[in-house]
Amino acid sequence: MPVLAQTLHGYDHGHRLLASGGDLDSRELALLERLSDLSGYLPRETSFERYHTGFRCGRDYAFACTWPDLSGTRAGTVLTHTLLLPIEEACALDDLWALSPLHRRPIAAADRDAFQAPLSLPTLPPTPEEPPLPLAQKQALVVLLFGSRERPILWVEESPPSGAVRFLWSLLAPEQRETFAFCTFALQLRSVEGRLFDFLGLPPTARGSFLERAGNEAWWDTGRFLHPHLADLLQQPWVQDIARNGSIAVQRLYAWCRSHNLDLPEAQLPILWRLLELEPAASQRLAAARSWADLFERLWPTVDPLHPCATRALEQILSRLPEASFEQRPLFELTDFLKRPLTRRRFELDEGFAFQVEAFRTRELSARFERAPEPTLEGLPELLEASGPRWRQESTESLQRIVASTSDAAVRLSPPLLLAAARTDQLSLARVALAPLPPGERLRAFEVSMAHPGSANLQDALVSLASTIAEHERDAELLFTTQSRRGTGIALLSAARMLVALGEKHPESVLETLLARTDPSSRLEWALREPAPPLARLAAITGARAARELNLSLEEVVSRCGNATLPNGPRMLLAFAESLPSTEALTPALHAAPRFARNLLVQVLEEPWDGRTEQLTRIAYEVVPPEILLTHEVLHALLRVRDRPRLRDPMRRIGPRWVRAVCEAEFSVGVLANWLDIPSFRQWLRDASRSQLVFTTPPESQDLCLSRLSQVLLNWGRESREAHDKGWLGSLLDVLLRESSARQLDQASEHLAALLRSLLGSAEGAHLAAQTIASISRTRINSGWRLVEVVFPSLYASLLREEPSLIRILASVMTGKDWDKAKPLRQWLIEAYVSLGWPPGSLLLCLNGDTTLFRRLVPHAARLPGGLRFLQSLPFALEAEPALVPVWHRVIAEALADPWRPVDYE
Repeated sequence: MPVLAQTLHGYDHGHRLLASGGDLDSRELALLERLSDLSGYLPRETSFERYHTGFRCGRDYAFACTWPDLSGTRAGTVLTHTLLLPIEEACALDDLWALSPLHRRPIAAADRDAFQAPLSLPTLPPTPEEPPLPLAQKQALVVLLFGSRERPILWVEESPPSGAVRFLWSLLAPEQRETFAFCTFALQLRSVEGRLFDFLGLPPTARGSFLERAGNEAWWDTGRFLHPHLADLLQQPWVQDIARNGSIAVQRLYAWCRSHNLDLPEAQLPILWRLLELEPAASQRLAAARSWADLFERLWPTVDPLHPCATRALEQILSRLPEASFEQRPLFELTDFLKRPLTRRRFELDEGFAFQVEAFRTRELSARFERAPEPTLEGLPELLEASGPRWRQESTESLQRIVASTSDAAVRLSPPLLLAAARTDQLSLARVALAPLPPGERLRAFEVSMAHPGSANLQDALVSLASTIAEHERDAELLFTTQSRRGTGIALLSAARMLVALGEKHPESVLETLLARTDPSSRLEWALREPAPPLARLAAITGARAARELNLSLEEVVSRCGNATLPNGPRMLLAFAESLPSTEALTPALHAAPRFARNLLVQVLEEPWDGRTEQLTRIAYEVVPPEILLTHEVLHALLRVRDRPRLRDPMRRIGPRWVRAVCEAEFSVGVLANWLDIPSFRQWLRDASRSQLVFTTPPESQDLCLSRLSQVLLNWGRESREAHDKGWLGSLLDVLLRESSARQLDQASEHLAALLRSLLGSAEGAHLAAQTIASISRTRINSGWRLVEVVFPSLYASLLREEPSLIRILASVMTGKDWDKAKPLRQWLIEAYVSLGWPPGSLLLCLNGDTTLFRRLVPHAARLPGGLRFLQSLPFALEAEPALVPVWHRVIAEALADPWRPVDYE
């Protein structure tokens, strides 16, 4: 026997510690001081001889005996002797009252010597005998301890119920005894470190102190339960067993848990008792195996699914599942097994077990489907749901194999499956019903399901599921049927798209059957919506026929075809026009729908159409205004045409309107320049006459034609990323320059100069330069110096190289016949600058640093009227152009010093 600490508490100017022996810390002493006092206010005419209290006190278990202090100076004082045994040693005692002989009642509060030292006894003294506890009380204690979770147990009895506590202690496992707290004479609620005592023995006169616990079910009041629920438990087998056999019965349960390395279930000993009672039968019968697993999961819901007992629970059920009923709910047991949390957690950890269960489920499902198809179908949705995503997929695959291998499945199996899917809104089950069947049989199964007497409230669900399956399985006929039932008006469109997606070589032949089942309005709707190229032409022809069947007017046909959300409208109008006596009748309708007319042009450009295309497009070109015609839709369509002869007529009709748009500035320069990316359009501009280019525009805009066209051409030259041939520009500008007026040339000088600069290096550059000089000489415009600055240097250099072609060019420009072929040009240059008052600095820029040429010009200039004054203004030009000073300052100074100095030739 180990050493016991002990304390004595009593009244000495207040209740306090009188003596102690052993190792006790301040926290333990404080707890002992509170719980060693009288357990509450003592009612009148109530007395006691002694009572016992037990509770955990820090490192020890405290077992106290309290007596009234008859020698006390005031009423209600007590003396309490507490024994403190190390917690492990105390909980190992099967009878705590084995320590009661060690309790010693002091004579008075001054009797303290015997309590000053710890107790050390080699053996325990004999336990005092008590009258045996009646069986009824034992049964009541078993019910209160294991049948109710409420604490404290309130036990009302005249004398302190020590026997009841001793019985309860014997039923507890050692780990449960650690926290078990009791008092055999409680006058009020008691707690230890915030936790209520587990058992309180009450004298009858103390009931009033426990009114707040009146609703507590754990009352035993002088021989009866106050709650009928607990009284009903008295005849339970587990209550009878434990009451009669006491600790032997519960120790068997605790030993089983320890042997299987399982925690003791908290407050669930009745379930544990039932688990052990079922153990023999669980390996023999399915119901017992299921119940055993249910109890096991209730007791240990978070147990490792690989624990041997968890494995046993699952395998016992699995081995007995073939015994499950075939007639009544044939899938119930299998579904219940798959729904178990323990089963699902085991799947996650044990792939082998998962495959084992899957193989078993497939066999069972096939067998039960074969023997009892109707009841099996009823339970199938719940089974699939219980199987989880992965298992549901494998389940559906096995069911699909069953459906695929069953003769006449479209009538026998698929309709019930589809109806069950509609009732539970399970697409996976609908897939089982329909996916394995050939297309024709799939439609048959759907129609049988729709005609079933029990489908009245499931029509929408059946159509929705079958439509989804039709899309997934690419069943055009089933999709058409379901969409037709929905009344959405897109049944044909959906079926047609599916046929195209399937890559059918001749989808028209399949559609013929569907078209025959469709009313004219639906056919017209499909014809306008169908964008797929393989069917678009057929749809257009079909729509044109439907429009005639519906007796639609021309205006209504154009209106329906012109809906921007209906992509096949232009094709349908082309098909409809075939049946018209004259396309001229379409003019008013197209005039009212210019954007549709534009779309019609785009359609013809992108997809050649036989018949009356030429007449129809002519009308469209006439009615479409420039702001709609000259948009990116038409431009891109033209760019995509590779057959250039097809573009001759569009260019002939679009070109003049483009020129007019340029002159009237209806679009931005960049938008108009984009049209020059079309080779055929550039060819049209190259070959166009001046009347086509200029006189198609109103007179008030003609003066701006050259200027704005130069801007567009310049923009195109800058933005174009391709190495386009720019020779056509020379021809175009030649036509425009040859007859341009002074006003037109003056308006265009700035942009034309920039354009000419970009072209001088080309083959047409010299010709353009000569034509530009000729136009300036003819018009004598004030802003001509801008153009001369650009073209003179290259033209003069070409003349000095004596290129024969240039001689012919100059012959048409001015007279010159001696060996100095450049003389007329240079003399014209200085004459123009002097007579037209062009900027002197411009002349220097024009000479491009050729001081020799300047010296030859000076004598001729000095003889011209106003020439000397022009030469004298050159120094001021240098001030405005500092970059010219290094080259020209000295040369100009020398020239001004003697303007008439002779030169070798002028």
